[in-house]
Amino acid sequence: MELSWTRHARETSTLILDLPDEILVRIIKAAILPQGDSGLDSPERNQYDKDLIAILASVCQRFACLAIPFNYRSIRFEWPTFVAPPSRRVRLLRDTLLNNPSLGHYCQEFWFYISDFTTNVSPADFDVLIDLIGLLPEVRVLGIHGGFSLEQGEYTWESIRNCVQLMRRLECLILSREALAGLTLGPIMKELQIPSLRKLRVDGISQSDSWHSENLEEEADFTELDLSDYRETAEALACLLSWPRRLTHFRLGSYYNNTNYIDLPMFRPMLLRHRDSLVKLDIGYLAPTGRGTLLDLSDFKALKELKLSRWQIGPSGARGMLILEFKPGEVELLLAPKLEKFTLSFALCEKKMVSWSDFGHQEQYWLQCFMEIALAKRSSLREVLVLFSPHNGDITADTYPWDRIISLHDAFKPRGIVVAHSPPSLSREEWMEEAL
Repeated sequence: MELSWTRHARETSTLILDLPDEILVRIIKAAILPQGDSGLDSPERNQYDKDLIAILASVCQRFACLAIPFNYRSIRFEWPTFVAPPSRRVRLLRDTLLNNPSLGHYCQEFWFYISDFTTNVSPADFDVLIDLIGLLPEVRVLGIHGGFSLEQGEYTWESIRNCVQLMRRLECLILSREALAGLTLGPIMKELQIPSLRKLRVDGISQSDSWHSENLEEEADFTELDLSDYRETAEALACLLSWPRRLTHFRLGSYYNNTNYIDLPMFRPMLLRHRDSLVKLDIGYLAPTGRGTLLDLSDFKALKELKLSRWQIGPSGARGMLILEFKPGEVELLLAPKLEKFTLSFALCEKKMVSWSDFGHQEQYWLQCFMEIALAKRSSLREVLVLFSPHNGDITADTYPWDRIISLHDAFKPRGIVVAHSPPSLSREEWMEEAL
């Protein structure tokens, strides 16, 4: 016998299929996001879980119509799947989209790989890629790895020109080289006039004579520039930084193979035109010979976040190099009027591993003086982050390094500055056991 209250609840309850498509799409999206993915738009975001998409699509016809398009939101062809010459998977996708063009409109991220080591390349090898580009008009994030060598660079850039013309909503472009040479500054600045572009990321700019500042006819519209493995000159970098009309974010990742001299003070004239717009600045470890005084950011009115390499400020005395020294009148140059967060990174290349002794008394004293000056000048600084991940093969240190960081936090948090750090690779107890 059915009770009246259970019958009433059943009659008035809302089935999930009664929900509008907009709500169901949000539910499906939350279900198929990879674990740990926040769902925020990001060039580094993982693909949706295709196994879960298949399960949801098998529930009913309506779920299938809503779930299957997520298979096309992010399309990735990575090694060893070539797009030129096209692999079987690439041809199959092209044929599928030709049969059902509406599926191509769901794609928001397109990543593809072209080997720099393919020989006897012809324009016909790129025909399927050109077809695909025309079938993906809504792409917002485009990533291209390889294809910039002398053998096929001409055809790759022709494909990129098609992307520029047909992908009218492109917001983020990532270019990365595979071979040691080929991805040069000249074609980048010539071909990438994209009004909708907001972020440009380039990994592996090689040195060449293809760039000339006098050839810059138009300013670029992107506001975020991210460079890594940079191998060009300081003059070329200055030209590149003069290209965007307005920069809000700039990152130059650590590099270890550039023989051209660059130090921190050289960045001030390069970035000066962006001092009213630059919000976030990240400069990694430069060439070992590139150690100089700090750059003057005191009049960069919009700067809120600054990240520098500890090794660019001064190497460690324990390595037979210069000791990090606090220099009165210099560190305050970093205190831009709105600077809220300062990050000091200890990251090094694989050939020079970070030692446990690299965060010692000198580093602690430098940060202490930096924060004391920030407080004395009533600056906006509210957080200092120490990125310190030493190699566990050498744990020799007179003091547990994170104790030094924690003592700074305890001293400055009551005064308004939080000192944070990356997770310790060993706990204090583990370190003491290993050190015995």
